[in-house]
Amino acid sequence: MRRVLGLPSLTLLAILLLVTAPVQALTVLSSYSGTGGIEEITEIYPSGDSAIAQTFQNPLISTLKSASFQLARALAGSPSGNLKAILFTATASDLATALPNNEIARSNNVFDASQLTTTLVEYRFTFSGQNILSGTVYAIGIAPIDGTVDASNRVQVGTGSSSPTHPGLGASGGNGWGSLASGEDVTFSISGEDIGSGSLGGTIDTGQDPSTDQPSLLPVVGSSTLLILGIGVVAYLGLRGRKRGVAF
Repeated sequence: MRRVLGLPSLTLLAILLLVTAPVQALTVLSSYSGTGGIEEITEIYPSGDSAIAQTFQNPLISTLKSASFQLARALAGSPSGNLKAILFTATASDLATALPNNEIARSNNVFDASQLTTTLVEYRFTFSGQNILSGTVYAIGIAPIDGTVDASNRVQVGTGSSSPTHPGLGASGGNGWGSLASGEDVTFSISGEDIGSGSLGGTIDTGQDPSTDQPSLLPVVGSSTLLILGIGVVAYLGLRGRKRGVAF
């Protein structure tokens, strides 16, 4: 008698096809790892000195998925409120002289400034895949959007001037921007998915928290391996069904 796959096997096969869908690894779009400097935020964004940012330029069309900064608090004071990463347009097409301009997007998640320590620690913020055009200058920054951040309760952002320096420009501001000291860049890293030179594609929200962000296990196991194993399980269930006279 001819038998077909029943509901249990079809459900299993559908789940396996979903979990083995290709997973595109994130690419570092721009970064600077220099250390040794600190800039301080003393106001709530978008007032005066309420944000620290770095301009950058990406050679390919990409979608921004995450940004990270080195953050701490001053020895005196206790800042509070939520910190967010912010993507800006830039005032010029010259990467070395452009300053942050208009806000484009904010990170999905926040970090509680009251949890900062007096030691610089890297914190990651996620984005919903904001499109970044090839060759266009942008700025990525960090700012407190509420709470208590002032001259007595300061948020610190790691910077550096070590070689190789970043081709962009470090800046501070919020309501008006100015460059950091000559040769000083913000310590940061942004990651995303390169789309290439074709049309802009869709976006996917990772929804991961910066304090618990962990790499997926699926790329390590390998989607092809999981698919082969899944087909083997389905075939085994079908064979058992034939031996027992049960349709699967």
